[in-house]
Amino acid sequence: NYIRVELIDNGNGIEDNRKKSIFDRAFKMDNDMKGLGLGLSLVNKILVLFDGKIWVEDRIEGDYTKGSKFIILVPQAEK
Repeated sequence: NYIRVELIDNGNGIEDNRKKSIFDRAFKMDNDMKGLGLGLSLVNKILVLFDGKIWVEDRIEGDYTKGSKFIILVPQAEK
């Protein structure tokens, strides 16, 4: 069993051809962005260590321009 967390925004969205790349180390959507590009890569690595998962989908299915939905699955602790 997993705990599911969804983080939803209504920003510019992420094109389909970039959806997997955003979890790569040092990935930036464009060269004008500040930062090291480690955030989502680090989140992904931590989740993998705990048998979790993260991925991104369109907020509105089929229309990436309407924002993104990040889905995180974390294994539920045993009682």
